[in-house]
Amino acid sequence: MSGQETKNTPGTSDASAKLELRVRLELLTIDSAADAGVPKVQLLAHVENPSDDAIKILRWNSVLDPQAGLLGAISLRNQQTAENVQIPTIKISRQTPAPEEAYVRIEPRSEINNHVTLALTTTKLEDGVKYEALAQGRFMEIYRDDQRSDDPASMPYSSESISFAA
Repeated sequence: MSGQETKNTPGTSDASAKLELRVRLELLTIDSAADAGVPKVQLLAHVENPSDDAIKILRWNSVLDPQAGLLGAISLRNQQTAENVQIPTIKISRQTPAPEEAYVRIEPRSEINNHVTLALTTTKLEDGVKYEALAQGRFMEIYRDDQRSDDPASMPYSSESISFAA
């Protein structure tokens, strides 16, 4: 598990300066014969709140986004060649302010999960080759105890990489 802490930077309120979240990935399945011959890697992204306060997070463009597998929230790398695996991505334009359903709440000392599917439409995973998955990005809006403010915290996140063989 890898945790990141926010610091007093622009866009980060003093009240959230010691905020910590931990992100980790778990491999669920590798389906090399998925729909239309498109290999799919199924992952579970865990986001843990180790603090004593509940936290509310905007899911958009993070590992918690329902479209995380298409948004580049997770990268794959071939460990033999050290080359990144091409994962098709899209850009989503969303209207702000975000609706309430775009947020998730993480209770104190608990975690939430999101299923992420990486559809490898342009690349096939090579049998017997080891790959590495890594989640990196930024939580764009974080509020402590569901209290929305004009100055939400934001913070980068990075999981430890997980290794798997195709």
